[in-house]
Amino acid sequence: RPLSEHFTPCAYTTASCIRVPAVQAAQYDDKSSIIQMLRSFYGLSNEEPYKHLDEFIEICSTFKIQNLSEDALKLILFPFSLKDRAKQWLHSLDSVIITTWA
Repeated sequence: RPLSEHFTPCAYTTASCIRVPAVQAAQYDDKSSIIQMLRSFYGLSNEEPYKHLDEFIEICSTFKIQNLSEDALKLILFPFSLKDRAKQWLHSLDSVIITTWA
């Protein structure tokens, strides 16, 4: 590999505990517009996690991306919906490997 590849950040990484199927980046280049639609969940006591999940699933169901299953789309996007304490919680799941949304 060229040296430049070692210093180029990957724009499609997810939390370490989530394993998504291999997908070519060209298949979902417009991911930024999807991410902007996601509501943020911070893990605060006044937030409802089930409501966040329902809204997340609803938003994901509106997108169909060629050669990408809805399950894979959710796995890719879910970390982007988490902030602060909720994101810390996800990163604390190092010993857990998540390979499916179901």
